[in-house]
Amino acid sequence: MRKIYIFILSTLVLGGIILLVKYYLPAKSEIELKGQCEINEMIFYYSNRCGWCNKVKTEKTIPKLRQLGVDITEIDVDVEPIKHQFGGVPTLVIVGEIYSGYRTFEQLKEMLNCKEL
Repeated sequence: MRKIYIFILSTLVLGGIILLVKYYLPAKSEIELKGQCEINEMIFYYSNRCGWCNKVKTEKTIPKLRQLGVDITEIDVDVEPIKHQFGGVPTLVIVGEIYSGYRTFEQLKEMLNCKEL
């Protein structure tokens, strides 16, 4: 009878640890990723016909910035209405300032004042 109680108790403890790891730790790491950048919004104008725009996509720059908590609006200039005036793509709008031309992930992190991980 005592072995059954020990088995039940150990099962409950193990279950509690599993729940803690599964639900608490991922949520905590997501919170730590959010808000890594002082500026957390930008607009990315692109065209699928643009080589530099495709380089941004190939390097996964946009998903990497989103992992840092940056809210990015992507606008395909060939399909969607343009809300800003600029000469070519890729173009970024950060705090109302327009930046045309290719930027690396590291350059964008600096422009957005992102903290080091």
